[in-house]
Amino acid sequence: MSIFGGKRVFGIDDPWIIAAYVLLFGSTAACVIYGIWKWNEEEEAD
Repeated sequence: MSIFGGKRVFGIDDPWIIAAYVLLFGSTAACVIYGIWKWNEEEEAD
């Protein structure tokens, strides 16, 4: 039984698995965006 009213999302019944995938792709996108943003930034000298 699914908490989504009997409908399976992408064949996955467990909402925790869906949350894990969302966090996985979200954190990957955030890291890629951060890397592009900081790519050519000069380092500060102390």
